[in-house]
Amino acid sequence: MRSTVREVKDGQLKLRVAARAYNLTLGSLQRRVKGTIPNTGHCSGRKTVLTARDEQAMANHCLLLGRRGQGRGLPLNRQQLRSLALQFCQQRHCDSLAKNAEKTGMLGQHWLDGFL
Repeated sequence: MRSTVREVKDGQLKLRVAARAYNLTLGSLQRRVKGTIPNTGHCSGRKTVLTARDEQAMANHCLLLGRRGQGRGLPLNRQQLRSLALQFCQQRHCDSLAKNAEKTGMLGQHWLDGFL
């Protein structure tokens, strides 16, 4: 997609020709060329609870917890991981938490599926 947008901006290809040639929807390509939406990454759907950087920090923290305990650290189960993730979000003041996350004390199953 990036190279197609660059070709259109450089005038090498017309918008409609590029959309047909690369099997893209005209509107999607047009929004990226105009800069209405970012040219990188996935832009549809809900906003993520944690940024990619925060998720990497969370993953590193989980690995560290697994290594602790005299060399025989126990891995976290799914519920523990979801609870730990909520605590992590609360410390970082994430603003896109699900409404019931506070009630249940953990992030949702869909978050976990995406994280793993």
